[in-house]
Amino acid sequence: MLYVNETRGAWDRANLTQSETPLHLAFDTYNPKPYPYTITKVGYTIRMNDVTVGEGAPSSRQTRHGQRKEKNRTDSASLTRWSCARTPR
Repeated sequence: MLYVNETRGAWDRANLTQSETPLHLAFDTYNPKPYPYTITKVGYTIRMNDVTVGEGAPSSRQTRHGQRKEKNRTDSASLTRWSCARTPR
């Protein structure tokens, strides 16, 4: 079993447009076991106020080393769908 120990997020102000608000998101996983753990398939979904703003999955197997914290990140999340869902009609 892996643990998610910490999550972080920041606006990508340099690429901000009228139609998109890109985000840089990261999280740390920790493998408490003394041996490596190979992940063959894992996916993630990023939601804000019940609106999915990002999702994906690594394209390759990943190994999490034993008793070590490792950083994971995604730069593909966008607030386009979230802001459209929140705009009054």
